[in-house]
Amino acid sequence: MRLKRQRGVRAENQQDVLRLIDRYDTNKKADIRKRAIYLVNLITANRPSEMVRLKMSDFDLENRSVWVMMKKQGEMKEKRLTLECVQSMSKYIQTCELQPEDYFVGASDKWGNHTSRQIHEDSYNQSIHAWLGFAPYTFRKPQITAMYNKGADIPTIAKQSGHKSHQTIMEHYINLKSSDVDEFL
Repeated sequence: MRLKRQRGVRAENQQDVLRLIDRYDTNKKADIRKRAIYLVNLITANRPSEMVRLKMSDFDLENRSVWVMMKKQGEMKEKRLTLECVQSMSKYIQTCELQPEDYFVGASDKWGNHTSRQIHEDSYNQSIHAWLGFAPYTFRKPQITAMYNKGADIPTIAKQSGHKSHQTIMEHYINLKSSDVDEFL
């Protein structure tokens, strides 16, 4: 019996995604908000359902981490943040005068004024797609691929991405080429 090959969404290069995000490195309130959201989504490899549930109190910028409620697993997981992400978050907090009880993503008007209410993940998906041209779930693959290419082992990648199954990471996110195998023969 011949099996059908599975093909997933191609992983965007993390550096290309970061260049897209850097377009929002301005002093406009709306851009400051978008950049913080993009960087957190990319670095944490969060699912849209996890992003819309984040509150400001979940972030510990001093220790460069965020506690994320993993909807699939039903538990809180700590994820690490980069220095660039923390700096962007700090600017977002100051500019929008965010409080610990505020939702991180929340709603906003066309001028970037933040309203602390949880938005639906469909609204989040539509916003990210309109701003960047791809779905927010796409942030997961570049981060996981970049971590793997930098030499991170699968348990480390699982911790940051929130996966319980190492097999899922290998099957859906890490695309090995024959030359990768040849290197170790």
